[in-house]
Amino acid sequence: MAEDPVLRTAMNAPLDDEPLTPEQSARIREAEAAADRGDVVTQEEARRELGL
Repeated sequence: MAEDPVLRTAMNAPLDDEPLTPEQSARIREAEAAADRGDVVTQEEARRELGL
């Protein structure tokens, strides 16, 4: 297991079993459709836009 205590805690956390709301499901579908269209920002572009 990981030596990092934060990572270890995250790895051992229970799965979120709370159902998605209709709004959350809709947002996920919107994001998947955007990705399918290629309407995405690369990590490099995001870093540049954020000045990182």
